[in-house]
Amino acid sequence: MSKLNRVLSVVLALAVVAPAVAGTTGCSSTSAAAKKKKGAGSKGATAAKSSSQKAGSTAANKASTGTKKGDTVDEVKCDAAIEGVAWCNTDTEIVLCTGGEWYAVDCAAAVGGVCGEDLDTKTIDCYGTGDTE
Repeated sequence: MSKLNRVLSVVLALAVVAPAVAGTTGCSSTSAAAKKKKGAGSKGATAAKSSSQKAGSTAANKASTGTKKGDTVDEVKCDAAIEGVAWCNTDTEIVLCTGGEWYAVDCAAAVGGVCGEDLDTKTIDCYGTGDTE
């Protein structure tokens, strides 16, 4: 095989392999933010309970700063059996069950962010505006 043929073979091989390898390195342009979707997830107490959506730590820690909605929302009583169930009521508001009460937390006021769902963990939480798609 001539030197030119070897060079061409290597170039051709790199042209085929390089794009596939580029997507698997730590330099990928896909960020963790792509796995969090603003306003996503099941809506309402019944749907959130059925899909086992849980509040993340930020929302849970901010619950006491939110608005109490009572112990029952959408005919679903907040009790120990559904502790932590949550949903995005709007793009900026999360509703969650904690301590026997439903709370509405304004993510924009609490952390300057939005309500979103981590698509990998089904966690509903307040995320920074740049952390969601």
